[in-house]
Amino acid sequence: MPSASVTITCDQSPSRVKSALTDLSFIASAVPDLKSVEKLTETKAIWNAQVKFGFIEKIIAMESEVTKSTESEIGFRAEGSEAAINGSVLIKPVAGGKSELILALAFEGKGPLKAIIDNHMRKKLRDDIQKVGRNIEEKLNALTL
Repeated sequence: MPSASVTITCDQSPSRVKSALTDLSFIASAVPDLKSVEKLTETKAIWNAQVKFGFIEKIIAMESEVTKSTESEIGFRAEGSEAAINGSVLIKPVAGGKSELILALAFEGKGPLKAIIDNHMRKKLRDDIQKVGRNIEEKLNALTL
C-alpha cells in the first residue's frame, strides 16, 4: 500500500486550521485533482476526483468520511470502486501562534489491476502530497480572521 507524508507550517492557530480543514469547500479548493465535493452529512461527502493513468483519464467518485476529529488530529477515509485512501492531519501549535501540520496519506488500489495501480501510485502519491501540502499551506496563510 503506497503511503507518503508531508510537514508544513502555517500562520494560523491550531483551532483555525482545524476549522478550515473540516470545511469541505476549503478541501476541494486545496486538492489539485478534486473536481467537486458533494456534502452528504457533517462528516460524510462524495469526492469526485479526476484520475490520469497513462493516456486514460477518468472522473471517479469516492465516499469520504471523517473518522477522527480532535483538537490535534483529523482522520479521514475515502473509498470508491477503484481505490481507498486513508489519511490524517496532525496539528501542533508552534511559536508565534502558528501551527505545524503533518499530513499523511495511504492509498490502496482495488480490483484486478490493483498491483499495477499501487505501483503507479507509489511515486505519484509522493509528488501529489507535496502539491497538496503547498496548496494547504498557501490557502491557510491567506485566510483572514
